[in-house]
Parts: sequence; structure tokens; C-alpha cells
Amino acid sequence: MTNLPVGRRARGPRSGAGKAMLLVLNSKIEKRSCLPFGLAIKAMKKGRRVTRAGWNGKYMWRCYGQGNPACPAEQVWNPHTRAIALANGGAAPVLRYIILETASGEILMGWLASQSGMLAEDWTILP
Repeated sequence: MTNLPVGRRARGPRSGAGKAMLLVLNSKIEKRSCLPFGLAIKAMKKGRRVTRAGWNGKYMWRCYGQGNPACPAEQVWNPHTRAIALANGGAAPVLRYIILETASGEILMGWLASQSGMLAEDWTILP
């Protein structure tokens, strides 16, 4: 969908009356609602936070954690994983992950999407 001419309007997934339209400007998706999970992941990888209209937690969101191929042991806060980094010569690879802010304002590292979340088309890119 991002290969449309600049400024051209394109219908979003299952869009129609009352649904969001996507506006493509400079090869970026500018409208921020009613997106499928795949576009939400792309937005997270570009540094944006995403949420869903169907969530009960009012301020819940997700974002992308890029990981680190050689995270220094002194930056690892868990003593067990710090021991892995130290045994590995002072650093350990940290894989990419998704971060969740919970409804109670806590941070959860390593959120996993449910099947219904992956198939939902109500993802929203937050400002």
C-alpha cells in the first residue's frame, strides 16, 4: 500500500463508511487508526507506540524493543542474566522484543500477541 503516489488516498483494511482512510505521504502511512497487526508491527519497528480500540485498559500501549547484539553485563539488571553476560566475556546478545505498558501503568518486557490480537484490525498508532 505504501507504493501509491504521494498524497493519494487509499482505503484501509475493511474500510468504508465510518472506517479510517490511509493517507500516504512520502511513503509513510499517516492516518493512525483501524490498522491490521502487520502495520502495527511496522509502526513499532519505526519507533512508534501502538494500541487497540478493543482493549479494556484505557492507556495500554505496545512498543518495539530493538534488543542488543552485545549488551554489556553492567547494563543487565537481573543477576541471572548478568551472570550469562559475564560468562560470555562481559556481554550477551539480547533479542528483539515487544514492550507493554499495562492498564496499571507497569512495564512488561516480552509481550506476546494473542491470536485475536494478531487478527484484529483495530490497531492504532499513537502520537
